[in-house]
Amino acid sequence: MGKNAALFLFGVLMIVFIAPTPMYAERDKPLLSAKNFNQLDLVSPHRCLDGRFVRNDRGIVVDRCLGFEWIVGPDEDTTWDEAKSWVESLSTNGGEWRMPARDELRSLYTKDAGAFKMSPIFKTHCRFVWTGEMIDSSHAWGFCYASGNEFWPRCSYSQGARAFAVRFQRLK
Repeated sequence: MGKNAALFLFGVLMIVFIAPTPMYAERDKPLLSAKNFNQLDLVSPHRCLDGRFVRNDRGIVVDRCLGFEWIVGPDEDTTWDEAKSWVESLSTNGGEWRMPARDELRSLYTKDAGAFKMSPIFKTHCRFVWTGEMIDSSHAWGFCYASGNEFWPRCSYSQGARAFAVRFQRLK
């Protein structure tokens, strides 16, 4: 049996034996099952089924695919220090909010999602979101949704920059 045939057989066996077993994002809420397995994008690990994001009555956006909760900061130009202060001041729904990491912000990027390249449920007009990751005392990482790339402007940069807060989803 050739290498390609062996890889194909392995893939089929994985689907047959693993797909019927549900995977869970949180207790009693199936994330992936045999019924919806064919809708999963196997190429991009951060793209999930329709209905990935849900906004609750407190304005928290829940990512049902990755298990994060998000709060979008004020829709205005924001420096890194302003973003950090805003996130640290949050006590919404039990607190424990933090500035996101680059990979977390990248998980929101959707190339074909209109001008702002993320789900409209976030209700923001941003080109760039700050992370909590500093490079040095005057530069910090962020994610640029206009280009789909990370970059590290001066912390005083604010044009089109926004603050998001994130935490792991709370179990009810």
